[in-house]
Amino acid sequence: MKKNILSSLLIIPVIAVSITTSCTKTGDELPEWVDYINDPLVKLNLDYNNHTFVKDGIEEVSLATAIDGDTAHFRTADNDLIKARYYGIDTPESTGKVQPFGRGASNFNKEKLHEADEHGTIVITSVSVDEYKAPSFDSTGERYVSLIWINTEKEHASSSELTLLNLWIVQEGWSDVKNVNDLPQYQNIFFAANEQARIYKKNLYSGVDDPLFNYGGYEEAIIPDISKEIIASMQDETHVNEFDGRKVRFNGTVAGWSNNILYLTTYDEETDENYGVNFFTGMGGIDDRYIQPGAYLEVYGLCQDDENFGFQLTDGNFNIYSSADSAAQVVIEASENTAYPLHVNEFIPSELGAANYDVLNCAVSLTEEVVVSDCYINNNTYTLYLEDTEGKPLDFDIYIPFTYYLEPGNYSTRVVDESVMIGKKFNLSHGVYTFHKTTSGKINWQITICNNKDFLVVNEENEG
Repeated sequence: MKKNILSSLLIIPVIAVSITTSCTKTGDELPEWVDYINDPLVKLNLDYNNHTFVKDGIEEVSLATAIDGDTAHFRTADNDLIKARYYGIDTPESTGKVQPFGRGASNFNKEKLHEADEHGTIVITSVSVDEYKAPSFDSTGERYVSLIWINTEKEHASSSELTLLNLWIVQEGWSDVKNVNDLPQYQNIFFAANEQARIYKKNLYSGVDDPLFNYGGYEEAIIPDISKEIIASMQDETHVNEFDGRKVRFNGTVAGWSNNILYLTTYDEETDENYGVNFFTGMGGIDDRYIQPGAYLEVYGLCQDDENFGFQLTDGNFNIYSSADSAAQVVIEASENTAYPLHVNEFIPSELGAANYDVLNCAVSLTEEVVVSDCYINNNTYTLYLEDTEGKPLDFDIYIPFTYYLEPGNYSTRVVDESVMIGKKFNLSHGVYTFHKTTSGKINWQITICNNKDFLVVNEENEG
């Protein structure tokens, strides 16, 4: 594709635009508010039509998921998923870890993105604003460092009618400015907006406690009580989860760990009842001792009801060497756990069905083979649509959130072509029964796979 370059570059005058404390206020008087997001210098001057983000660093997109204050996932016209990390800012955490004003920053970002997605325009660009340039990944290697441009009222708005959301978040006091050296055209404006937010004591700089943050201590809880509230909220949208926003300490047996989610369960042998919860452990890995199926843990976390992911626990400390009182502890190693062993629920595939709340977030296995009728691969994750061996469609999917190999350990069998999976039979010895909430609000029920060896293709030559 021909590379397009702007014929003229934006040059910011060498006049300091930052606000200094020497001109802040006299008594209760504040300097006049400057709306930096509408500064004529902060405009997108690249045409996004007929360009793609991965190749050219610019594309109009739709919202897939607004994650937190400075991260979101978008869909291209070709339905490719783009994971974006906003350049130049770093809002307080609200997912894996939770910090004061993190939830407010997340709410602000989500509100603006939803408005733009429903009524206006979203354009994502690389950090380059002077020429078409492919984006770069952040330190995770999965998220693109991005600028997010929006118009909350006009569909397919022209480039000059878009507002830079990264700067808007700073102007409203939801983030300090981080490194913006790659944006020399806007650098002074970012810092000026940041200083103005301090002077006006907006949000992070208000000097008061965050009303959305729980500053209190942990309370004792048990998995059955939390699980019942999760189920009640899923069955009735008007139900208010009594655990939302509470900090809790509880014990549970590991059912699995996958896609940064730790599944903890408890099983009552007398009543044959299972209860499970899901705990988001953060984007980094955690020590193997925490994630071995059958290990019995003591954990501390914050309960959050999230519009994207439903109810989950978060803000845990899974540092095996931490001396903090709130650090998770392996009470009984998996190999030694006879007191609270993992109960794996066995199902004939056709009898598992959808919305089986009795085993939500619990370990399951299938006693018969399943056949893949369709497959969708995106960013090394796999969604498999299933039927039984008689060709009857099943009411749940298989979700594999890691690179899958038909033969574990044999890298030549890595699955990159969707057609490779279609028609093959598989045995599932262990997974976790979960769900996925789509952007339209629909719930898809699925079994999440935690380990390649737990879901193996059947060698038909040796069948029977």
